[in-house]
Amino acid sequence: MDIAGEERLPHDPGQAQTLVTRLGEIPAFALDRHLTVVAANRSARAVSAAFEPGANLARFAFLEPGPVGDSDREDATLATVVGLLRDSVDQHEGDDRFRNLVGELAARSEPFARLWAADSGRARHSGTVWCVGRGARFEFQELRLVDDFEHTVVVLLSADS
Repeated sequence: MDIAGEERLPHDPGQAQTLVTRLGEIPAFALDRHLTVVAANRSARAVSAAFEPGANLARFAFLEPGPVGDSDREDATLATVVGLLRDSVDQHEGDDRFRNLVGELAARSEPFARLWAADSGRARHSGTVWCVGRGARFEFQELRLVDDFEHTVVVLLSADS
């Protein structure tokens, strides 16, 4: 049940959407267990198209063409995304969507296949990521929601200021 006493289905991102909206000018977005963005505030969408509702963070990170930048920064950010995906797979029962996503990424992205096979990327629930193309560095923090194991809210704070 939510605060108003209404029953919510496990896949309903209502609680995550509410938190993202209330964060206002602080960039925030919510992910489902497959790393698909289910909610994002205007500030997050201004940071990157990766945070548009409906975008899949893993697909965006590994399959979207982007400008070539500092490879160490990019590798660290890609490893973070792999860690988030692996953590989600570990937390939830593997399903066809997970298998299809991992298979697609492994077939289409050598960096993903290498990082996934290395099994070295453990999820960090906070840290620093680089938004490729913007040259901007952000501190991120995952927020787990009470009674909602399907969604995670991610808050971004500029690390360059």
